[in-house]
Amino acid sequence: MMLTRPYFTLFQVTTPARARGCFTCSSFQGEYYGGHLLCQRDGARKVIGVPQMGCAFWMREPGSDDE
Repeated sequence: MMLTRPYFTLFQVTTPARARGCFTCSSFQGEYYGGHLLCQRDGARKVIGVPQMGCAFWMREPGSDDE
């Protein structure tokens, strides 16, 4: 019998909305720059390299996980 070892997952998600990262965040207004997502948190525009991971400031957009 082979036992598998559970590993720590840094970016483990618990909700369907959080699993989509920046695409369901209230700071994402649907704008892109050069194929990269633009975050508009705090009134500034920041280019996000990996939007699926999101960030520490992620805030759920109401209705983003309604299916």
